[in-house]
Amino acid sequence: MTTERLSVWDMLAEPFPPEAVKERQGPKQHDGVCEKRYGQCQKQHKMLSYVDARDVEARLDDALTPAGWDFMATIATGNIVHGTLVLFVGDRAVTRQDYGYPNGDDDAEPLKSAVSDAIKRCAVQVGVGRHLYTDNKVTRRPARQEDRQPVQNAPQRPAAPRPVSQPTPPAAAPQRPAAPRNDRPAVLQPMTVREAMDAVADYDRKHVSAVAKELVGTWSFKEMSDMQRAEVVAAVRAGEGQVPAAPPPAPSDEDPDWAGLLDQAPAA
Repeated sequence: MTTERLSVWDMLAEPFPPEAVKERQGPKQHDGVCEKRYGQCQKQHKMLSYVDARDVEARLDDALTPAGWDFMATIATGNIVHGTLVLFVGDRAVTRQDYGYPNGDDDAEPLKSAVSDAIKRCAVQVGVGRHLYTDNKVTRRPARQEDRQPVQNAPQRPAAPRPVSQPTPPAAAPQRPAAPRNDRPAVLQPMTVREAMDAVADYDRKHVSAVAKELVGTWSFKEMSDMQRAEVVAAVRAGEGQVPAAPPPAPSDEDPDWAGLLDQAPAA
């Protein structure tokens, strides 16, 4: 008897085991101010089920391998970040985007929380943790601290069976190699001209020029700010930006501006 393999999409959408699911208070469902005890309001609130960002990243690793996905985040405004999740499935790059928010006005690490929220909100678009939204439709009052039962006595949600064998990694690597996990910045860092040129050295110059022209209005790294260079490099690596149907002539090695940029850029 053979066991049917789960597709990548089925593995991504597989329910998390009960021990990975946590719960927190959401919007209040009562009038007046909250009356907190043991860190929670004792009045009626909408309770939200969630998993940690680390569990989401582990699920992406299981389904796609660590080299099969990429994530980056940029500051949108204040403590709100814009996240981009790219999944490399076969010969396709599937991109999902969303915003991440801190855990409240009193969050001690708002940007860190916002980045974690962004990756979870992007991942749910491809099925990761989507089953938790069914739990989040329940409105109830939290149990008193003294009445709470140990975790092992809580109702158990049956987990979907794991496949006997892991799916074969994608046969064809994507054209854009994924950066090593430890080298992915959570938030874009400013880049010098030399750093930006080195970062896109392996990419087609016509594509780099078109993406840069669309994002910041110029293909010359010398004319960009440090953050604009970082945004262009991130867009090229993630495959963002639409290349025009008839792009302008790409700069060549004989182009004095491009060649001069390579020669004159200071060492990083």
